[in-house]
Amino acid sequence: VNVGALSDVKINGSVRSQDEKTNLINGETVISVYDSERSIYYSEMDFTVKQQGGLLFKGRAAVNNGLFQTQFVVPKDISYENKNGKIIAYFSNSSADGIGYSSNIVVGGTSITTPNDNNGPEIEIYFDDAKFENSYLVNPDFALILKLKDQTGLNTSGIGIGHKLEALLNDDPSTTYDLTNSFVGDLDSGGKSGMAKYNFTSMQPGDYSLKVKAWDVFNNFSIQ
Repeated sequence: VNVGALSDVKINGSVRSQDEKTNLINGETVISVYDSERSIYYSEMDFTVKQQGGLLFKGRAAVNNGLFQTQFVVPKDISYENKNGKIIAYFSNSSADGIGYSSNIVVGGTSITTPNDNNGPEIEIYFDDAKFENSYLVNPDFALILKLKDQTGLNTSGIGIGHKLEALLNDDPSTTYDLTNSFVGDLDSGGKSGMAKYNFTSMQPGDYSLKVKAWDVFNNFSIQ
């Protein structure tokens, strides 16, 4: 299966019991899709290691009677190496869990199947609890919670230079926090909405300003 930048990708899968006598299993799966492996050479040791490519998509999908499906638009930021990527699916319900993967995808090329709306993502910022709005007073240990939404799809790969989902304190580049790996797409949202959470600890008393920057799959960006 070829996966190109800006292409609309659909993933279908199944969850079966260990004895494979039944697939009438219900629950939820978290699906992660990775770019192709990269070779990194360490000259000090004269040794080359392979590293998994960047995360192209991470989202939740419902499992009904053993079947699940998700769909998403591939970000513009991919490796374009036409090598094998990886799909990992983690399943869980109240009584069991399991994991499976496939490397039967080739990442590379471009196939624009979704129109560019030229608008960046919608960003909502919360502290400690997404039910509480306009909370400006927090404890030294607090959680930053972001809700993101975009009609074309959110870019959470973190591959492209300067295209990470990140938070900036007091407009100081030295206090930039990468939130990319903490993002998980909403259930059956197809990568168009989701949430990221980052825990701050031992913050000193005082006033802080915070900005969040997010990108969509076409690299349109928003700052909140």
